Amino acid sequence: MSGRIPLNLTNSASESASMNSAIRSALLSLVFALTIVQSLRSQNDYATPILAGISNHGENKVQPYVTAGDRAYLIGTQDGNFPDMGEHVPGEMGGLWLHPIKLIDGFWATVTDVATNREFALSESAEFVNYPFGNRFRYGAVLDSLEIERFQFSPDGQEGVIVQYSFKNAGARKKRLRFYFSVKTDLRPVWFSERLGITDAQDSVAWQESNHLFIAQDVANSWFSVWGAAHAADAEPIANPQPIHTSGRGVTAASRYSLSVDPQSTSTLTFVIAGSATDENAAVNTYKYLAKHHASLLEKKKRHYASIIERARIRIPDHRLQEVYNWVKVNTEWLVREVPGIGRGLGGGLMEYPWWFGTETYSLQALIASGDFDLAKQTLRLLRNQSMKANGNGRIVHEVTTKGAVSNPGNTQETAQFILTVGKLFDWTGDLDFAKEMYPAMKLGLNWLLTDMDQNNDLFPEGYGIMEVYGLNAELIDVAVYTQQALRATARIAGILNEPGAAQRYQQLASQLEVKINEDFWLDEEGSYADFYGTKAQAISAAEGAIRQIELKGANNLTQRDKELIRYYEHLKLKFSALPA
Repeated sequence: MSGRIPLNLTNSASESASMNSAIRSALLSLVFALTIVQSLRSQNDYATPILAGISNHGENKVQPYVTAGDRAYLIGTQDGNFPDMGEHVPGEMGGLWLHPIKLIDGFWATVTDVATNREFALSESAEFVNYPFGNRFRYGAVLDSLEIERFQFSPDGQEGVIVQYSFKNAGARKKRLRFYFSVKTDLRPVWFSERLGITDAQDSVAWQESNHLFIAQDVANSWFSVWGAAHAADAEPIANPQPIHTSGRGVTAASRYSLSVDPQSTSTLTFVIAGSATDENAAVNTYKYLAKHHASLLEKKKRHYASIIERARIRIPDHRLQEVYNWVKVNTEWLVREVPGIGRGLGGGLMEYPWWFGTETYSLQALIASGDFDLAKQTLRLLRNQSMKANGNGRIVHEVTTKGAVSNPGNTQETAQFILTVGKLFDWTGDLDFAKEMYPAMKLGLNWLLTDMDQNNDLFPEGYGIMEVYGLNAELIDVAVYTQQALRATARIAGILNEPGAAQRYQQLASQLEVKINEDFWLDEEGSYADFYGTKAQAISAAEGAIRQIELKGANNLTQRDKELIRYYEHLKLKFSALPA
């Protein structure tokens, strides 16, 4: 092992975490105080506080939210608007997505009292309420005691969303209203699609009089968006509407509706926004189905989230922590993404990472522990299948989009982590059929780790681990440990599947690797394990890579902590440079 030594890139766990933080963004955080909004009689006391929703109390208005569904989801801000948001495709990560395409940037509404000709734009809600199954915007009393709310949800398994406006007349006179609904289309492909030769083009839109709805299409692709108000026979398009200025190549379309509200009564307008990545008729049929069945689909979605909350229940003295636990299960379900032809699995995070990652096997272990075995299996199958298409050698991909494009064929750690997660799932479920299904992928992955990625045959696979630091391409502690656990998991599955020879071979390798990790990675002087085991050149490269990664923020955006870390890594580089060759 001449010239190769164990080394630490960080001087504390907090600095290691600092380099690994913010890999992917999450859309929502649990920062609001819990507010009981309404009682759902069909659910028991355990699920009711979560199903009743959480209020922003009129705060955090420019922060994002999601109306989550496994096929379609809508992202806007808590004031009810749809500004350009996101970084992966700049300004395009919000709005309504039906992966692998986006449908619209958003929608905007205005209401007019016919008697007084007073107009009110629904441009800022007074309160936002988030439910597991949808969202509510309360605009308060407008236009002389007219209370307006907007409720929306995305039915699972359906290619569209429901947006319902309610108008409560708290006054003494009947109100006749005109309602104006504007949509900005933005039919475009998911991030990285240009690598597959897929490009965005201009949108066009037309009013279909027979169904009282709009149909939009990307002129160069078979991408469609359809919307209108269910059962609104008096709907009419507005010619030359005021353009809505958002990013992309979409167009603005608007329509007008009439309704009346008796004193002390409530009327509603229910909009359906649907789409298809392949066929206009499919989009229209989805629109019609949602218009007819939205009420039953909402009840189905409420029952689904009640079952999630009921699964793996805990009761602890700290009720706030118990609520956080239940909301985490809900938040996780919001990230489920299903795309025909690709698969179903847990996505990385909204709004920036709605697709799938090899590193999601970390999250899958939490899913397994909380009893969601089916989603864990679905995600593992998706990763295996997409990895076989992209690599074909057992290597698990790092990142695959909803169009099937792979931006990174996989960091070394992800293959080992995949294998050990399959083992953990079997430990929890005893699902022999799933073990049989995954065993070939486990063996193929280990072969890739211990041949392609172990060029010096020391049982330490080379390559990147979970810390995505430029230049940290050596023999890493996490890769070594996960490979040892992967060997042990595969040995256990081999034994259960009556392959004693393979079981013995994998177990022997696991035992050898365990000894080597404790001997070669341990640093007596620091009382900890080294980050990586490598050459002087690799150590210098890792320090330079850490500095480069921090500086990607730009000189004007560096925090005091960033500057301290840069000085630390510069010192570390000098220390590494002084080591013998």
